Amino acid sequence: MALTTWARTEEANIGLLNEKLKREMYNKTFWARFAGFTKISGEGKDQTAMPSGMPIEIMRDFVKQGMDHMLVPLLRNLTGAGIMGDKQLEGNEEQLDIYYNKVYINQIRNGVKLGGRMSQQRLKSLQIEKERQPLLSDWLANWNEIQIARTFYEGWDAHISAATTSGGVYINSGQKRCHPNFFTAGSGQSTYNATDATYEGTLDDDLSNLTNTASDYFTVSLIEAMRVEVQKLKILPMETDSGYQFWPWLIHANQARQLRADTDWKAAQRDVGPRDMTNPIFRGSMGAYGGFVFYERLLGVFGAEPAGTSSTVTFGATNPLTGMDTYARKCSIIFGKGAIARGVAEDPFFEREGYDYNNVQGIGVGQIVGDARGEYKDSTTSPTGVINETSCIVATYSDNAFV
Repeated sequence: MALTTWARTEEANIGLLNEKLKREMYNKTFWARFAGFTKISGEGKDQTAMPSGMPIEIMRDFVKQGMDHMLVPLLRNLTGAGIMGDKQLEGNEEQLDIYYNKVYINQIRNGVKLGGRMSQQRLKSLQIEKERQPLLSDWLANWNEIQIARTFYEGWDAHISAATTSGGVYINSGQKRCHPNFFTAGSGQSTYNATDATYEGTLDDDLSNLTNTASDYFTVSLIEAMRVEVQKLKILPMETDSGYQFWPWLIHANQARQLRADTDWKAAQRDVGPRDMTNPIFRGSMGAYGGFVFYERLLGVFGAEPAGTSSTVTFGATNPLTGMDTYARKCSIIFGKGAIARGVAEDPFFEREGYDYNNVQGIGVGQIVGDARGEYKDSTTSPTGVINETSCIVATYSDNAFV
């Protein structure tokens, strides 16, 4: 099937559409407000990459051409004891510690097939593209939100963990790498195990213990407990230009409903102190409490279904765009700086293809991208733990009951 060619002088040439798609998709993606681009300096062996300090670190440059992965730099927290009194600091400074998170990338595409010439008789090419472009850019924005969320839960995007027979990379043989900082209401933090399958079994048990009781709901009391935990985990908050510091907390609509029913939350929202609400980062937030700013999301927060006997956990629907999960246990996300490492080999792009001598045309959209959770193992040879100082998951019993 021959590709349709584009005239150089055509107003709707593919280059302009690609750039417009990239801008529109990026602006529509919820995570865009939390993203920053890694800065590359130097050349050759002296080339270094410095993190932006945002929760989502985006890197576009390959370590080697033709590879299916990137190394995205993330900053570690300082841990030195410091120099006391008049002891010499020079020569005893703590080294700025950067770890490089390996991010696998893969292509993702979708498309729309248009009708034949008779059905498009009165539409020029520009009109066709204008009609379909918003749908495709919306799809890609939603896909990105879903996959970044899935990375928090499972370690990688679906198109990275999927089997090679489905076009995936099949990283870790498809085994989920569940979040090492996992909390359940009423019980606290789950016990981590370096064997991924064993740890998933632990989460299966802990999620099963969440029941339809008040202590397992999403409440102000839970928020107060997590304020302590995020500080113990050393999750660095975001900071606006005006100096306001906060941890973003993504919660499901069911969790938001439970929170709004909490009398302590209602009182706190009446008395909440001022913050820089003109900053676009707060757009769509539902309120603030305890150093957190809350965002109510459906696509970006998954439910979890423990299997019980098989010791596996299902996070979210296979494709939330065709139907959201109905699981009673919802898994909210708290994150700070360096929470997700994102590699982008190719920005969003449009493609056109002609069928039946170009009587029927298709328009496709795609991107080559991949995400990995921001963390590193405590040992490269025989790890017993994972160091994650960037995010955590908080699960509650927040079902879909209509009352």
